[in-house]
Amino acid sequence: MIIIVVTKPYKGVKSFIFCVSGFSLLFNHLLPLTELILH
Repeated sequence: MIIIVVTKPYKGVKSFIFCVSGFSLLFNHLLPLTELILH
């Protein structure tokens, strides 16, 4: 992963931001669902 970021910094940063935003979006969708199931 470090090699990819060094060789292609912009692509690495873009993919990293995409992964983080996608994960946070998924988490935001799953959190209310789990709260509904638990309560």
